[in-house]
Amino acid sequence: MNAIVGHGALKTVFERLIERGSLNHAYLFTGPESVGKAAFIRALSARILRTSSEALAAHADFSWIECPLDEKTGERKTVIPVEAIRDLCASLSMSALSGGWRVAVIADAAAMSLGAANALLKLLEEPPKRTLILLRAVSSEDLHKTIVSRTQVVRLRPVASGTIVPSLIARGASSKEAQELARIALGRPGIALSFLSDRQAYGAWRAQKETFERHFALGAEGKLALAKHLAPKEEPKDHDRGERIFQAWESALREGLLAHPDSGRFVRALERLKESR
Repeated sequence: MNAIVGHGALKTVFERLIERGSLNHAYLFTGPESVGKAAFIRALSARILRTSSEALAAHADFSWIECPLDEKTGERKTVIPVEAIRDLCASLSMSALSGGWRVAVIADAAAMSLGAANALLKLLEEPPKRTLILLRAVSSEDLHKTIVSRTQVVRLRPVASGTIVPSLIARGASSKEAQELARIALGRPGIALSFLSDRQAYGAWRAQKETFERHFALGAEGKLALAKHLAPKEEPKDHDRGERIFQAWESALREGLLAHPDSGRFVRALERLKESR
């Protein structure tokens, strides 16, 4: 679990639980997007199954459930169907092929259909022995209360920049670049890591931020309306693009607020930006 950026206290807790053999049967990992939930879940799964994160996907006793791909568009659908959870339950009813633990991850837990949620609830109420079920969601409020009550909620908090910077340098970033990416990330290591590996996306982000800074004097209302137009929920690609634009503008506003803490102008614009997401 050393590859996880930040969340040191949680890593220590889970290492102790593993050593003592006192893991709960199900955990719900929550926290902001890109804070490290998926990375933590993968590292924990690899630790339990005694394999590497790279070899995890091919492990016979590991299952990763997420919204399926649409064969026509190649994009991910927005709902996990009941069949996916029923197939998982059938798989978990059999003995582990490795003779040890089995780990099942519901990566898009909030996207489960009502039927899928009910099927999962039955699994959580009567979990097979030596089976670990891991759910991921931004907030526990995104799931039905009965499902949340059958899990132990693990909240991942934003990571300090002082922790993100060394991890970026270790991955090849210069000190200056690491500090800039950590500042951009606002405590979400996934953003910094994605920009470090995708220079094109990083360049596009910087362009959006610079554009917003140049035109900020004209007012934020028009830009917020434009952001809504760029991020329609029915278009996944446009939504991802819009999310990047929001992040760039949010960063610009936060930097302005830090430089001018008494300016209600930045505060109001930041509040409007959040409300429009």
